[in-house]
Amino acid sequence: MSGAPTAPACKPSRVDGLLGLVRKLISYGTFLAAALRERGLGNHPAIEGRRFGTTNVTLILARTARGLLRAAALEARLHRSATRLDAPPRSRPPSPATEARSDPPAPRRRASHAAPTTTMR
Repeated sequence: MSGAPTAPACKPSRVDGLLGLVRKLISYGTFLAAALRERGLGNHPAIEGRRFGTTNVTLILARTARGLLRAAALEARLHRSATRLDAPPRSRPPSPATEARSDPPAPRRRASHAAPTTTMR
């Protein structure tokens, strides 16, 4: 046993969890794109193509690339706003209008949409 005390485990932040998820998504998308470039849709393109909605490998790769770009943009945005997202929620002071009113407002009556009746002479 060592004499050094162990530090308590840090609780992961919400942003760290989201970043981990986005990184896994990017990793999976990159792996999928590499596998499609290397092997195509395999021995049964009609069956494998059903998973993607098309058998056009170029279209599948373009959609995967677009998804990877969006995931990278999301990762960058999470990095930029990490401190704001991890900050505890601010408490808002009650507005003067809600302080003065203790009872909820009475429900409003619905307007009648019936056509006006006219009398003919």
